[in-house]
Order: sequence, then structure tokens, then C-alpha cells
Amino acid sequence: MERNNKYWLPHLENALPTEAFSDNLSMYTIALEGWRRGLTLKFFTINTVKGELKVRYSLTYQDREHKFSLSKGDKITSEAITTCKSKELTKQVLIKANVPTPIGDSFSSETSDEEIVMYANSIGYPLVVKPTDGSLGRGVMVNLQDEAKLRQALTYVRKELNYTDVIVEQFVEGEECRIYVIEDKVIGAANRIPANVIGDGTNNIETLIALKNKERKKNPTLSKRPLKVDNEVFELLASSGYTLQSVPKKGEQVFLRQKSNLSAGGDPVDYTDQLTPEIKDIAVRAVKATGMLHCGLDMMINKEKNTGSIIEVNSRAHFGSIMFPMEGVARDVPKAIVDYYFPETVDAEKSSYYFNMKQVMDILKNKLADEVIIPPAPQEEHVARKYTVSGDVQGVGYRRWVQKQARFLKLYGFAENLKNGKVIVLISGQKESVEQFDQRIHNEGPEKAIVKKVMKSEWTKPVKVGFEVLGQNISKYTIRLEAKLKDEKELTKTVTSEKEAMEKKYEKLINSRTWRYTSSIRKLASFRRRLFQKG
Repeated sequence: MERNNKYWLPHLENALPTEAFSDNLSMYTIALEGWRRGLTLKFFTINTVKGELKVRYSLTYQDREHKFSLSKGDKITSEAITTCKSKELTKQVLIKANVPTPIGDSFSSETSDEEIVMYANSIGYPLVVKPTDGSLGRGVMVNLQDEAKLRQALTYVRKELNYTDVIVEQFVEGEECRIYVIEDKVIGAANRIPANVIGDGTNNIETLIALKNKERKKNPTLSKRPLKVDNEVFELLASSGYTLQSVPKKGEQVFLRQKSNLSAGGDPVDYTDQLTPEIKDIAVRAVKATGMLHCGLDMMINKEKNTGSIIEVNSRAHFGSIMFPMEGVARDVPKAIVDYYFPETVDAEKSSYYFNMKQVMDILKNKLADEVIIPPAPQEEHVARKYTVSGDVQGVGYRRWVQKQARFLKLYGFAENLKNGKVIVLISGQKESVEQFDQRIHNEGPEKAIVKKVMKSEWTKPVKVGFEVLGQNISKYTIRLEAKLKDEKELTKTVTSEKEAMEKKYEKLINSRTWRYTSSIRKLASFRRRLFQKG
């Protein structure tokens, strides 16, 4: 249950369930921010035109309600959303507003590859090909250096991926950034570096990728976006003279892709403080040109020329890369969004609890209800404690007994079985109730339980509302067996260590001068033994 990770904002540490990772990150963190301020939080479902069930949510303060879809709030007009959904319309309004954007054009399914190639040759290489209505970087082919590469890209995007409507535009050199803007203010920015590994001088590229994926799994925005090996990776490695078995030098950065999308293995790095006033101005003007009040946009930044070019504007942008960069400072985008929609709550006292996202999603996706209103966040002052209980406390109803006491005293937390036979209990609530629980856990318990020791410590991290029973029951036999196996492993380790020590001593002895000088004596002794045996 407990997490320690460098990617967390302090108030989110241990308050972000895995169900909120990746695609649900924007929704959960905005909802959590509002709920903690005392706003009424409601999740509900809608049916799309395609018949898909989608989860939406709303926050209400007094009589004013605002509805959200991921990071997009209802202040944004349908006209602005329509513009942003179409890369073609977005490009048109940006050009009209004199906002820098790559030269290019869109082509429908009726346009042949030959016509597209003719246009491409007229604007020059390198180029980018991307679907008109694609998302998450799927089908985006960048830095196409010549006609042959362009034709390959068109075949892949239009025929294999079936994105027949495409945009062809000039490839802009620079650093690609995701920037989040609310009206005329830049909230944060993250540079997205294409998928890569850093050599350690020991491991090959294949192993480095595996290690990188372990690190990505810890990051809330990257946990479901592993660095995958495919033909693009093989080709890029080959162009640099590498294979998966190559061992890069220590500190050497080996790129595995050209596009920097997080879904393609890209790394987010905080870039907010590196944005110049000129770059911020381009971002703000892009948002105004599209009619968006708040959104995320992707920009290629040329640091030498201090300018940028807008690649895309996203109405429901994921801002996880800005909140959870692999390097740099985490920026609190959810706070800025809730501040914008509910300015009167900016200074509101915030609860440190968090709610059960999994339960909400299970109810809605299984169609058990059309909406779920989360009970108000506890705002009163509280204390929290962690107990480690030893003895015969598994398989005897101990966790259920703890749960009963917690519910009676209106406390939150969990009781969890550990593999070593102990039970961890986390309790949070009003001080008086926690003190009552403290007396009970030290002096009472279910009839079959035998409590030998209770260790107590203070808990300062967020706690989920409700009370959960976690972990599986482990029998006494299993615990004893695991302990015996552990002892045998330790014994084997000791014997092996002693054997290795003896072998080293023997090797040292036979290579010593004394051993060499006494060789004739040992031979004589051996001869005498054989002589006596014959006699």
C-alpha cells in the first residue's frame, strides 16, 4: 500500500491509486483536487454516438456545477473543440492568426499517393506524415528525408494502419514540448525526449531497455507505456551501427525512436523554467486562436532562434508529463484548473484523504449505476497510526475484527496480511476515536487470535476513505515451511562460503614456497607408505 517515489507532488504521495495511472490520471487528479477542497464530486456515464460507455465527472460549489471530460471543462465551446479535433482546421486558424506552424497540407482518402508525393517534393524535405484524426502519436512518421522514405510512410499509415486522410508538413527541427496553458498563463511545460537508453558500460541495449521499463512502471503517466522493441527500433539501431546486444559506453545516450510521444517510449523532462517570454507568447496566442480557454499544446522549440512552431493543440490533453517528469520539478496542473473554474476555493482548507477510484469505475463500467456521488471529504483534524501485529493473527478473523472496530469508531484505513504471518493495520480519524482503537488493538481481539506483540508508529501520508481488508490468509504451516526454507538457504550459503574459503586457502598453500620446498619430503613419505603396504 505504501509508495515512495520521486515523481510525486507531496500532496499526491501515496494518494494516487494505480487505477488512476496513465489515461485516467488527468481525470482523477482534477477530481481529487476539487473533492479535497470540499466540492461535491460526481462521476457519471454517457453513451457516445458509437455506442461506447464513457465516464465523465463534475464538481459543484454551492449551486454552480462544472462538468469535465478528462482535463477538458465545460467552459470550452463546442466550436473550439471541433477546431482542435481537426488538425486541418487547427492549422488554418493558426496560420490566420500568424501563429508559427509547419508548412503543410491535408489530403483526403481520394487523393492518391502520387499526388501527395508531388506536393511533398514542392515544399521540400525532411517531412512529417500524420493522420488527420490520429491520437497518441499513432501513425506519426517524422523526419522523412527523401521520396523513398515518404512513400514507405504513406504505405504504412494509409494502408497498414488504415488512416487514409493524412497531413504532410515540413519537419521542424528543435525540442518538442507539451505546454499547458490556461487563458494567458503558461502553467507548465515538459520536453519530450524520444525513446532512449543511457549506457552503463556493462549491460547491453536489450537489458537497458528492460531496466528502463522498470523505472517507467513507477511513473504514474508512463506505467502503461513501456518502451517496446519493433522494426523502427531495429532500423534506428542499425543506422547507428548497433544491435540489441551492443553494450553502449557509460553515459552514452542511444536513441531508439525519432518521435518523442510518451506512448512510443518518450521521456518527459520538466521544461517550464526554460520557456522564454517569446515562446510563452506563441503558446498563449495559439490557445486564443483556436478558441480554447485552457488546453495542452505541442510545440517544437528552436532555442537558438528563440522561436517555436505549433505542432498540435489538444482539447483534452494529458498533462501527466508535466505533473510527473522523469527529471525536474513537478507542476500542479490540476490545482490551476480547479482554481480557474472555482476561484473562490483557492484558499480553501484541503483534506489529505483520497477516495476509492477502483470502486467508482467498477460500479459505472459494470452498469450498476449511472452516477456515483463521492461522500464529502473529511475536513476535520485527524491523526493516523500504523500498527504491526505479530502472533497467531492470520486465518483467525483478525482483519475482520479490526474492520468492525474501525467502522464502529468511524475510522479509515486497512488491515493487510503479510507473508511473514504479521498483520499491518493503518488507522486514521479523529484523535479520540484513534485513541479508543489503540486501547482495543492492544487489549482485545477475536477469540482465536493470539497477539504476541503490537508495534505502533505515526503515519503522515494520505489515507483512503473507507476501510479495506487486504492480503491473503497464510497458514501456520506455510509460515513455518518458509522459515525452514530460509534457514536452509542461509545454511547452504554459509557452507558454500566456507568451502570457497577453504579452496582459496588450499590454492594459496600449493602455490607457496613452503609447498614447493617440501615436495621431495612428500614424495619420500609417499614412497615409504607404498613400500610398507607391499611388505
